[in-house]
Amino acid sequence: MMENILTSMYDSYKQFYIPDNKRSSSKKENQNVINNMSKINAKSPLYITSGEKSQKENLKNIKENANELYYRINQATGKNAGFNSILDKKTPHSSNEELLNVSFLNKEIDFDNLKEHEIKVENLSQRQVNIGNSLPNARVNLKPGVHEFNIRIDKSEYQFQFSTNEKETNVQVQERLQRLINKSNINIEAEVIGDGFGHTAIKISEKEKNPRNLDENGLKFTFTDAENDNVVKYLGLDNVNNKPQLARVEIDGQKQAFSSNSFEIDGAYKIVLNSASQSKDNTSYISIAEDKEAVISGAEEFVFGANKFIDNINKNIEFAGNRKNKREINDIKRRDNERLTGIGIDIEKDGKLSINNEKFKEALRTNSDIDVIKEFSETLVEKANEISINPIEYIDKKIAAYKNPNKIQVESPYTKSKYSGMFLDRLA
Repeated sequence: MMENILTSMYDSYKQFYIPDNKRSSSKKENQNVINNMSKINAKSPLYITSGEKSQKENLKNIKENANELYYRINQATGKNAGFNSILDKKTPHSSNEELLNVSFLNKEIDFDNLKEHEIKVENLSQRQVNIGNSLPNARVNLKPGVHEFNIRIDKSEYQFQFSTNEKETNVQVQERLQRLINKSNINIEAEVIGDGFGHTAIKISEKEKNPRNLDENGLKFTFTDAENDNVVKYLGLDNVNNKPQLARVEIDGQKQAFSSNSFEIDGAYKIVLNSASQSKDNTSYISIAEDKEAVISGAEEFVFGANKFIDNINKNIEFAGNRKNKREINDIKRRDNERLTGIGIDIEKDGKLSINNEKFKEALRTNSDIDVIKEFSETLVEKANEISINPIEYIDKKIAAYKNPNKIQVESPYTKSKYSGMFLDRLA
């Protein structure tokens, strides 16, 4: 009970007090931060900082900027979705899209253990549909007075009543039944449909497709007249146009059934059935292919993230820590400048990156030194992580005490800079 209360309080806190542009971290991410902090601080001297408000603000901004770069690059490379690098973007492929479409689920994919499949579609899933008799827009041929009929659905039975008079027409009675059924909230819906020549019929179908719990005749719902009444027969309410059925498929020779034409397999693929196989050889092969468009999009996101980092630094370039930060990033860029230019990623005079999509596509096609973007992005991620873990390196400070390298260090509560552990309320 107390755990549920605390969870609710924390969720409310996140909703109202954490800005939209801040990303919450998982327990695993926080533990990695703590472990990295411990390694760095175990061999670091004890520093004294000025404690000025501007210095605290600069430390916070350095860490936030590095975290944003780290997150943006991981988004661009696809690390957050299970990809290994910016070039390792994959997409599922259906060899027969007339039969079915396939996509990845929105979760991390274990590509090393992902299987390919052959799928045959025996039949699609469908809901039950009844279409009544097509009647002219003339006076209704029912005895004036109260009429009754029953609907049986999901093993429950419901009784309906309505009245007619000698002046009413067929369409008026159909429309009255439409309203009556739709207000009943029993998982069926009705509508009056016309044929364009003055005749109308009432169409009744399941609201939610669930071809299970069927009766002995394989039907989801049935209509029967009350004793001494003939409204069901007259309106044709029991005319079954489509019988309910499960989607039946054969996956790698194994027959399976699904209540919907959209389903998941392997916890990775989302399959959407489009039609039934016309022959035993009419199948679709599900395989994994390189997604070149996703690679290009990832490269564009990567360039944007790197440039956003530079923009944030330039907002306060007077701060010495930002200038040091910018020099380090520019040194990384200059090291790979020639190779990056060769694949269409140029370093401009202001230190920002630009991408020539046509040149980048050609490098992808020919595989011409394309790995440089993977290496470059990984180096930037390492640098962003380094900055985030120890932003104290980028401010002016005084050394109060060195660690004795010849002794086993016993950790004291003063060795962990509060700025290194920023945004963590306690150590696990």
